[in-house]
Parts: sequence; structure tokens; C-alpha cells
Amino acid sequence: PVESVRHAACAAGEPDEELAARLDEVVAALVARGAIEHAAEFASLAANLLPSAAPQRYERFVVAAHLAFQRGDGSLAHELLTQLHGEAPDGATKVRELVVRAKVAFSADGAALGFAEEALRHCTTDEERIEVHSLIARIHYDNFDEACTHAEEAHRLAESCAVSPATRVSVLVALAGARFMSGHGLDRQMYDEAVALEGATAAYAADSAFASLAVLLKIADELDESREMLVRMLASNEDDGALPFVLSHLPQVELWTGNWEAAEEYAHRHLEAALR
Repeated sequence: PVESVRHAACAAGEPDEELAARLDEVVAALVARGAIEHAAEFASLAANLLPSAAPQRYERFVVAAHLAFQRGDGSLAHELLTQLHGEAPDGATKVRELVVRAKVAFSADGAALGFAEEALRHCTTDEERIEVHSLIARIHYDNFDEACTHAEEAHRLAESCAVSPATRVSVLVALAGARFMSGHGLDRQMYDEAVALEGATAAYAADSAFASLAVLLKIADELDESREMLVRMLASNEDDGALPFVLSHLPQVELWTGNWEAAEEYAHRHLEAALR
């Protein structure tokens, strides 16, 4: 059935809202099981099948761009974002767009803070503010004290309203990470809670609590534990877009422990995955 819908989308010669809706259902199912690479393809097809005047077209391109970015295709994500014309249909869609733009920019050139701060100005709900404050905390790499301020605000808001497990994970990772980078030590209890929570969700590997902990353990000189976690991610991860992230940290771990040949091998694998 999935292949049937994909072939129908590829063969469509004109906009088709009914077919786009069927593709959206496939996207939701693929995301739920963590098949980001295929979800990005279907989301892009769905967005392009909507008529230019369709109110949901804007949001569909935002979703497609986010999924393309998660699978490791930053250029496609940027291309999809250029398809956004006119005003966003509502404030929530505008916030989501700016969050995606911030993530893509942070990966490409680091000029992400402007998008994230603009997203914060468009927020109308505490859940949106929690997401954006957490994002700012995780991309504010030139001022860790400021990152802590945003992470603590996200945590304060999350304690006073109902949030999804994925949002809770993001808050915990943002706060524990910002506190560690500003010199307050590694809060294992907070990370353990985040890792346990994300076990029930289809987390994007490179943005997961598990990955964040593995990297901070590397920085904290807990190199054996960091290596074990990164290797486990490498062995079990089916998300090709996340491989460059995992492989970017293993060369340092092996270099710092004196395993130079292994470090070189991982470095070559990292380059190959990143280029792909």
C-alpha cells in the first residue's frame, strides 16, 4: 500500500488534495516508527501535491523541511523552506517554521539564534515557549550562562503545565547540558530520567538524550562509557542521517585514549557518511 501511494504521487500531473492527505497518513506512520528517511520523501511529495492556494500547504512544506533535515539532507531542507511564500496561516505554524530554520541554520553556519529568538516572539502558548527556550539553550554556544537562563525558564514552565514526553526530554537535556557546559557538573539523574522517557518515543538519534549524554561523557573524560554508548548507537541506528553525528565523536574518543588507528578509521567513515 505504501509503494502504491508513492507511485501514485510520482505519477500525478497536477495537484491532488486527496492524494496529499493519503501521503500525510503515511508520513505519520513512518515518523511513529522512526523511519525518518522515507517519511521525508513522502512529506515532500505531499507538500508539492497541494494546490498553491491550499491553507495547509505552508505547514506541509515546514514539516517536509524538518524531516529532510533530520535525515541529513540540509540542502533539501533549505530548498523546501524557499517554497514558503506569503504569511504563515497562523502563529503556531510560524513558530514551527522558525524552529526548523534555526535547526537548519545551526547545522549549516551557526546563524541560528536570530531565528530562535524570532520564534520566541511569536509564541502564544507555554508549550511553544518551552520548546523554543529549550532550543535556544541548546544552540547558545557563545554564552553558556545565557543558555542556562533559557533552559531554567523552559524547566520552570514545564513544571507548571502538561507537556509531552518528547518535550520533557528536550527540557531535561537542555537544562542538564547547559549546566554542565557552564561548569556545574554532569547531572546524571536528570539525564537518566530523560533517557528513560525517550525510550517510549521514536527519538531522532542525533538529537536524543542518549546521544547528548554520550557526548558530555566524552567531554567529562568518561571515555570508556562514552565509547560504549556511541558504538551502541552506531550498531543499532538505522537512521542514515544521524551517522555523521555519531561518527564525528568516535575519532576524538579513540584519539584521546591513544587508539590512533581506530581514530583514523572512524574519521574516514565520518567523512564518507557526511559527504553521502
